[in-house]
Amino acid sequence: MPREVVEVRDRDDRRFELLLRIHENGMRAMLGVTKHEDWRSRPHNTSYFDCVIGARLARMAYDRFTDAPEPVRNFLRLHHVHELCHCTMERRPVAQPLADRISGFLEKVLTEHGLVAYLACAPLTAERSAFGIALFGRFDDDPHTTTKGGLDEFYHTTTPLLLLAYLAPSEGELEQAIRDQEEFLGLMKVPGTGLYAPSLEVRCTLSGRDAHDV
Repeated sequence: MPREVVEVRDRDDRRFELLLRIHENGMRAMLGVTKHEDWRSRPHNTSYFDCVIGARLARMAYDRFTDAPEPVRNFLRLHHVHELCHCTMERRPVAQPLADRISGFLEKVLTEHGLVAYLACAPLTAERSAFGIALFGRFDDDPHTTTKGGLDEFYHTTTPLLLLAYLAPSEGELEQAIRDQEEFLGLMKVPGTGLYAPSLEVRCTLSGRDAHDV
């Protein structure tokens, strides 16, 4: 095989490894936020979160990345539309300092590290943590536990992975995105080890719900 082909293949393999790590970090966030003993009494996603994080940042991203390819622009536009809807489920949502901290952190990623880091850290990590709480917590005031909110959130937490592959970012951009993800996981106190992941081979042959709740 020609040397040039080998070099391209090696670069592609490395970028795939980094994309896979971004994907796996998002799954860590999805489960890890539910592993605190008091997680059900901690602040969870509400309309306030979707106002100050989702709607605000989605619009900021749409306005900032005007030269992004059309598939990315369309995602950012739809993301904003969806978040505005989630934001209005409660007419008088209660403010949450955690939502403000997350919003500030993600705004810094967006403005300082660009589109790739934003997609990796906001929808593929922060929103996945919210999706995990919606899936495992089922709080009545969480817009993501509604039919529309749930489908929207699934779209938000999967499509950006395709967009990252489409954008073909450099290794440096992907590595920065992973550093931002890790910082967010630290902010949310997600455990670094001991979490179940679908990429692990864990054979479960036991009956009963408890054996399947990991």
